[in-house]
Amino acid sequence: MKRRLFLATLGSAAVVGCGGGGATGSLLPAAGSSAPARLSFHQLGVQIHPYAPDEPSTDLPLIIASGATYCRCDFAWDMIEDPAGTFDWSLYDTIYNNLLNNNIIPIFLTGIGNPEAYGFGTGISAPITQQQISEYVTFHQTASQRYPNAWWEICNEPNEEYFWPPSPDASQYATLVNAVAPVIRANIASTSKILSAGTSGIPLSFIQEFLEGGVDALVDYVAFHPYGIDPSSLAANVNSLKAITTKPLFCSEYGSYDTSTQSTDLTQMANACAELNIPFVWYELLDGEPNEIDPVNTFGLYTMELAPKPVLTAAQNFASGNT
Repeated sequence: MKRRLFLATLGSAAVVGCGGGGATGSLLPAAGSSAPARLSFHQLGVQIHPYAPDEPSTDLPLIIASGATYCRCDFAWDMIEDPAGTFDWSLYDTIYNNLLNNNIIPIFLTGIGNPEAYGFGTGISAPITQQQISEYVTFHQTASQRYPNAWWEICNEPNEEYFWPPSPDASQYATLVNAVAPVIRANIASTSKILSAGTSGIPLSFIQEFLEGGVDALVDYVAFHPYGIDPSSLAANVNSLKAITTKPLFCSEYGSYDTSTQSTDLTQMANACAELNIPFVWYELLDGEPNEIDPVNTFGLYTMELAPKPVLTAAQNFASGNT
């Protein structure tokens, strides 16, 4: 639901040239023999938006301090490949290795914003045409080979027009997953997982349509974002979702901007997920700059100046089971 996602597309032309590396075509070795497994109740994740070369080193100690098991990370295609077809993987190489070396599972949110097929820097576009899907698959084949121990979430909130323009289409989303998921699966470690796109809310008919379109057989988790759902009613909503899939569930994004209620918001929803054995990702690590998409950008565990907020303590308590 949060509109900051993939904002690299709004200003990425200035960022792609940063970080050095140029065209780097060789594949990295795995940063470990397998993705770390820390599967238990009170599984916390945090969301990051790494749009500058210095962010991985700044973010890492903050992620570790939160107690996170997972780090959900925008995988911005147009920050990796420029319009000339030159690749620079350096930013994501650092993120990937930093996280795995600290036993934190990276969840890469598959890139939207192909600099060739969709128009460089023009914003979010859904891969719909045969050409777009083909290029999407080719890019993520290379990416999943490079980052085999990452987990992959295929798109974000496809039931929202903002993320699946011009209008949400469960059948189109299923077509994309049918094309890209087998390619990712062929390249990732056996311990790595594939998530369906976290939906805004739990829109049962939309989810059922794409699951029946082949997605249920291709993913390891069905993801959702429980915006608009009271924590006390999460169990009832989840029970309805479990009626249409046998796959485990993953809350891959949830947050609030009201600093006066954030600690309570995180604790209540995270505990509701823990009671159902559902991993929980808080949106997000850092507050951001206010902008036309997010006029209030105070969702973070930390301020923009990296000062801890009260919600950080709530996150740490949840991660440690002290809630």
